Amino acid sequence: MRRTLWLIALGTFGLATAMPAQARAVIGARLLAQSGRSPDLVVNVTNFLDEPRWVEALQNAYPIQLHWRAQLWQSRALIDRSLPPIEWDVVIQQVPVVDVFRFTERIGNRSRDTSFSTFDALKAYVEGEVQIPTPRLLVAGRWYYTVDLHIAALTQEQLDRRNAPQSLSWLQELVLGSGPSADLSRQKTVLFVVPPR
Repeated sequence: MRRTLWLIALGTFGLATAMPAQARAVIGARLLAQSGRSPDLVVNVTNFLDEPRWVEALQNAYPIQLHWRAQLWQSRALIDRSLPPIEWDVVIQQVPVVDVFRFTERIGNRSRDTSFSTFDALKAYVEGEVQIPTPRLLVAGRWYYTVDLHIAALTQEQLDRRNAPQSLSWLQELVLGSGPSADLSRQKTVLFVVPPR
């Protein structure tokens, strides 16, 4: 009897270790040293398109929106002071019938489109690093960045409404619903020091 329990336990443990770990989206953030000035911030997201829910959303023709927000803060004795955030959106989608993947980056009123013929090419591009220039004139002291990312699969109508100047009320959004979403808020904080001049 004891031997049977041991074999069952060993078999269960073996199955548990043989199953692959579920991939989860992770924000990467690092500083890029610049000679003679404050370091720039470099951000990226990895494992995002390894998650089955996002792949399934793409295959079902849902546009997926990644909303990035990076904010620079100055550490102070009582209350930290922030500079205005830098925000941008990335929208990816699979174009039905022609089997092409589209990547659209929106910063303010400007947008830039890129197309990819394979999923792997899109994935490599989406997971690429984005460099954010740090303001040149920062006072001496301790500074840090916070980096937030919100990912959501939307219907085309919801995406159009989000990009329009006027938005629906929260009640209409609640009734209409949306696809899967993930909020990676405050996932990364990156510290640096500006030396006295």
